[in-house]
Amino acid sequence: MEQQPNREVSWYFSLDESVAGGELESQKDCLVAYAEARGAVVTYRGSSVAQLDFDGTYAQLSPLLDLALVAEWGVSCNEVDCEYCKSLSLEACQQDAFCRTVLAGRLDPTLGCVWRDEPAGCHIEASMCELVVTHALSQSADCWEFSDDCLPDGFVDHTLQTPAQGVDCSEVFADEPPACE
Repeated sequence: MEQQPNREVSWYFSLDESVAGGELESQKDCLVAYAEARGAVVTYRGSSVAQLDFDGTYAQLSPLLDLALVAEWGVSCNEVDCEYCKSLSLEACQQDAFCRTVLAGRLDPTLGCVWRDEPAGCHIEASMCELVVTHALSQSADCWEFSDDCLPDGFVDHTLQTPAQGVDCSEVFADEPPACE
C-alpha cells in the first residue's frame, strides 16, 4: 500500500492461550513492551483473560496482526476516522491501508441478472462487519447485494428498514437472479 495512515484508533487483540503454552502473562508482557516501544498505548490488559487493547496507528500495531499468538483482532474508531473512508473516491480508497473497497452485486433490471463484485463504495478496513447477506437500495434506486452489513454511504439497508421508493430489494433478490455474463 502506498499510504500507511497515521490515524490513531483503538485496537483489541484476543490471544490464543494454546499458543502461549502456559506462558500467557509473559507473552502479554512481550506484546505490550513491543507495542509501547513503537508508540502505542495499552488501554486494557485483562489479568485473567487473553485480551489486550491499545490505542495506536496501523504503522505501530500492524506487525502484531500476523503473530500466531493473536487469535483475533479488530479496531474501533472515532466518528471522524470512521467517516473518513466513506468520503473517499474508489481510487483513493484502494490506496489507503485504513480503508477497503466494498464490493457488491448490482441487479441489472433490464437483463434480469446480477453483476457480481462491483465496487460500491468505501468503508473502514478493519470494521466489525457481520457476515450476513444484506440487500440495499442505492440513491439511484438500484438494488445491491452485499456480503456483510457494512454499507457505504448512499445505501439503505432493506433488512432493517421499510423499502424506499417502492422497491423492496430483499424481495427482488429472493428469486435468486442469475449472474450476468
